Amino acid sequence: RGYLAISGGLDVPQYLGSRSTFPGGALGGVQGRPLRTGDLIPLGSPDTEPKAGASVPASWLPEFPKPKEGEWTIGVLPGPNAEPDYFKPSDIETFYSSPYSVHYNSNRLGVRLEGPAPEWARSDGGEGGSHPSNVHDHVYALGTINFTGNTPVALMPDGPSLGGFVCPATIPSAELWKMGQASAGDKLRF
Repeated sequence: RGYLAISGGLDVPQYLGSRSTFPGGALGGVQGRPLRTGDLIPLGSPDTEPKAGASVPASWLPEFPKPKEGEWTIGVLPGPNAEPDYFKPSDIETFYSSPYSVHYNSNRLGVRLEGPAPEWARSDGGEGGSHPSNVHDHVYALGTINFTGNTPVALMPDGPSLGGFVCPATIPSAELWKMGQASAGDKLRF
């Protein structure tokens, strides 16, 4: 990951007090979309005269510990949906004991994971839908891990706030930074 600070910031329109981009909603930033090759981003005016070679103090630079051998340990809290209604006890045991790989198609909406599929405690979602992962829509917390079918997805800051999939665990805010640093192919354990 890389981080860039620009004296004066970026001179793009503010949306809700921010100059960031939310591509999923086509809001903010440069035309509400990801940057493309050839885009020119106007720079804002700095409050002070920039100095050549200026840098921030080393103590301001974040330190993100690297996981051992590409495997992150992510702390979670159980629920809101777990066993015995939705998952078999063996599914939950597998969830906590197996590594999951970060899928390349992950972003600020959700970190998609590849790993063992649950066996499920029920054959379908009842009134919620045809797959056992379906439930009536309910609120999702930031960091909730839902199973969209047999695929676990950790919901990130731009993710949905409600939906109809079971959620066996939630990543507390103190652990979410790890999800933002994990790269495609990294392994995670809960």
